[in-house]
Parts: sequence; structure tokens; C-alpha cells
Amino acid sequence: MGDGASTCEQPLETLLEKLDPSSSDLAREALGWILPERCPAGVGMATAQLTNVILVDVPVAQSGQASGLQSTVRQLGAALGVAVLGTLLVSTLGAATADNLSSVPGLNDPAQKQVVSIVKGSAGAAIPEIGRMPGGQPAQAAAESAMVTAVRITTLSAAGIIFLGLLVTIALPPMKPQDEEGVVQVDPSPEAVLE
Repeated sequence: MGDGASTCEQPLETLLEKLDPSSSDLAREALGWILPERCPAGVGMATAQLTNVILVDVPVAQSGQASGLQSTVRQLGAALGVAVLGTLLVSTLGAATADNLSSVPGLNDPAQKQVVSIVKGSAGAAIPEIGRMPGGQPAQAAAESAMVTAVRITTLSAAGIIFLGLLVTIALPPMKPQDEEGVVQVDPSPEAVLE
């Protein structure tokens, strides 16, 4: 960096030197708000009830297959959901950060690309560090605004997918009760009980 570097270029170079987006401290700080110890309780309570609701109409002879299929589809949906929504969040965050940084005065193109790379590479966890650098407040504000936009778009997309799932569930035809093979029919008359 030469002597004529602007105050917006200096914090970005310093940030690149000092901030490693893959550091464990940064990851711990970024993920600390999720409270991972609370997630299993909610998922566990919902999963048991979901399995019961799904298997109530399945004949006993097919319940093992239905339970396995339900579990497989649930796990596949969870993995794909995280992957798709995570990709949407990070890509939207990168694009929105680039758009917002283009209006920050005194921030040249290479510096903008560095900020976008840092913000996108850390999934937004490095945004507070940008603001702590000298002259980094405008870049931090632009990145924070981009994070809000990315979270809003991702949340609305997830809500839309859930709503679509609700519509598909409502459109499913009702199940017709079927006699199970091998079930003994009991005569409820009092004479049958006395025999």
C-alpha cells in the first residue's frame, strides 16, 4: 500500500491480513446466537409427532417401509433445504454487498471486491470486523444492509416453499380405509361373547 492510499483502502488491506474467515473464533462468534443446545429438543418433539401422524393410516404390515421412507424423505429434505437456502443466502449476500458498496464514496473497485469476498466467505460473520477498522463504517453499513436484504429474501423463499408444501398437502386425495389382510373380524354381538 502506497502513501496515497485512502482511508477506505487501508482497513480492507488490514482486514485481509488480520481476519481469517475460517478461524474457529470467528465461527464460534458467528454461530453462537443459534444456541445449538436448543435445536435438538424442538426437532425431536416435532419428529415423533410427525411420524405418528404419517403412519396412522398405514397398514401395520407396511409400517416399517413407510417409516423408513418417511425418515429418508425427511433427512433428504433437511439436507437439500439447508443447501438450497444457504446457497441462496450467501449468493444474495454477495450480490447485495457488491451493489451497496458501489455507492460508497472513495472505495475503489479492488477494495470493493475484497469486502465482498470477505463478507461472502464468512457468510456475513466478518461484518462487525469491517466496522472496527479505521474508515470501515461505510463499508460495514453497506454490508449490514446487504445482510438484511439477503436474510429477508431467504426467509421469504423458505416461507414460500412451506406454503407450496401446504397447498400440495391440501390437494392430496383423502385415503380410503382398506381392510388389512389377515385381520380377524370380531362379532360385537352379546351371543358371540357368551360362546
